[in-house]
Amino acid sequence: MSVPLKNVIVKGNRSGLFSRIRFMSSSTTPTKFVMTRTITREDLDVYGDLTDDKNPVHFNGDNSIVHGTLLLGLVSGVMGTKCPGPGTKVIDLTAQFKNPCPVNETVSVQVELTNPERKIKKADYLVKSENSDVIFVQGTAKLI
Repeated sequence: MSVPLKNVIVKGNRSGLFSRIRFMSSSTTPTKFVMTRTITREDLDVYGDLTDDKNPVHFNGDNSIVHGTLLLGLVSGVMGTKCPGPGTKVIDLTAQFKNPCPVNETVSVQVELTNPERKIKKADYLVKSENSDVIFVQGTAKLI
């Protein structure tokens, strides 16, 4: 039996974030969430200061690449606040870094629960270019 889905679109905030959420119709837990965000040089500066990661590959003018763990932080933020939502804890995470993400790239962060009815949920995630099919990082997570 197919479960009808309803979509909610959340638009804009101060960071230029745009989101799409998919809920199971019988639940308030989203089964899929997609957000977009442009990652700026300022984001790299703040993240580099926070983590003390001053690797020159992240601070090379127009050739700077985004910290992979910054991209994973966006994924974690979606999981912990949107899909499945507040109170979520990541207990296992795998990541495959497919391509470097250039600074000033608009990325699409996609999280989809593959078993939303279970206590230990599994999620597939993907961070890709909003403007092409280039994948930056993808993986799976177990969540409680």
